[in-house]
Amino acid sequence: MRTTKWALHSIIDLYKKAEVSDTSGLNPDLVKYFWLADALATLFNKSIDEKFNNDFTLFVLENKAKIDKTVPASPIPQVLGKGKDGIALQIAGNLVFKIFLNDGAYLDAKDAMERLHTDPTVAKTEAMIYDVGTFGKFLNVQLYYYIIEKMIPITEQSKEVSVYLNDIVKSIIKEIHLNKKKWEELKIDFLNPETREEAKRFLKTEISQTIFAVKRVNKESVDFFNQNAELRLKSTWLSSLVEEIFMKYLTSRTDVHFGNLGITNFGEFRYFDPSHSKSKDRIMNAVVDPGAEDETVIH
Repeated sequence: MRTTKWALHSIIDLYKKAEVSDTSGLNPDLVKYFWLADALATLFNKSIDEKFNNDFTLFVLENKAKIDKTVPASPIPQVLGKGKDGIALQIAGNLVFKIFLNDGAYLDAKDAMERLHTDPTVAKTEAMIYDVGTFGKFLNVQLYYYIIEKMIPITEQSKEVSVYLNDIVKSIIKEIHLNKKKWEELKIDFLNPETREEAKRFLKTEISQTIFAVKRVNKESVDFFNQNAELRLKSTWLSSLVEEIFMKYLTSRTDVHFGNLGITNFGEFRYFDPSHSKSKDRIMNAVVDPGAEDETVIH
């Protein structure tokens, strides 16, 4: 079935021609949305056949205005990573566009964006989110997206970086574990508008003490990052990391494994996936599991 002039060239033809970067003579609209066809085929585990081509054509026709407004046409979005939770693509402005299907992740991203604009204390420990929204439905399934600052994932760094950073993160989390009752009380005070300012002042003291403890216990690891010019870290990278992990705990966002950790363009370590946020099935009064080996998680 050929629904519009769009279908003069199937997505299958586009895939074959794109492999040799030959798009001459193709319908410009089809070429423009090539990246989206690939993302949706992956998300829905579909083959790029005639039926997919027709479904995709209808989807784009119905959502063209929103897609064009959200994702710049040039340069063509490039895939950074694919997984069950979504597809991440680099877009213009050194930003990352992620398209996904989970409504819970969408609500988490909206919450994270709201925090950026309403709470300066939390905002400086958050990855910058520029947009969160929805596209229409594809195959009767709602599509969601967010646009976030691009970072270099720690998983793409050398083994030394991962090992040393893992030691530091675990030491920071252990400070919470060693003072569980105090941190539970601090969390309550931090979330209470009447006691929040006092909690912030106490938090500053905790950050300073933890930095001192980490430098003492993990001297080799800290020296490694202080002396590593290639990473281009700010001189305040450790205090920023301590503060971010503490804020994750205080706001019940407790998934801090390495798959979510990256280095920003400003030389700071940052957890970059807003979908790893508080959720109904996660224990809110978190304690730390200092024995985790492969990933560091506050339970």
